[in-house]
Amino acid sequence: MPNWNVYKVFANGKRAKSPYTTFESDESSHFFENILPTLSPKLQKSKWTILNAADPQERPAEQRDEVKEKFEKDKIRLLGSLAARKFPQFAKKKIEACLMMNQHTDWKWAWCVAESATHRYLGEISNRFDYSKQADEWVKEQVACMAGTAPTG
Repeated sequence: MPNWNVYKVFANGKRAKSPYTTFESDESSHFFENILPTLSPKLQKSKWTILNAADPQERPAEQRDEVKEKFEKDKIRLLGSLAARKFPQFAKKKIEACLMMNQHTDWKWAWCVAESATHRYLGEISNRFDYSKQADEWVKEQVACMAGTAPTG
């Protein structure tokens, strides 16, 4: 017979971090049929969610997207290496790579090198793009090439 964790759902739609109660039953509906009626009237009006105790209990906001995290790390590494290769004179400065659109890029999107503190434009490390989505696609392709997983065809 599985164990079930019962979580209160707050008015903002977020679920409590820890379960309000745990019970053992064949069906999760046992809570609504047998346990909920024994609670105070105020708690009976609350919203509840029930999860099988054997399943992951992380709230959606706490779940890690490992693929996205790996991509972000790879993107930082790629942009950093491109910046270092293209602008070795900035090696001792505090710089960052970022997506910019300004007068220096003729009001087009480009991956650029900028001073960390002021965000002052120092140079471009990519082509210029009409849309930020195109720049994002470019960096995805570059990361895929770096990882050796470039799409074919």
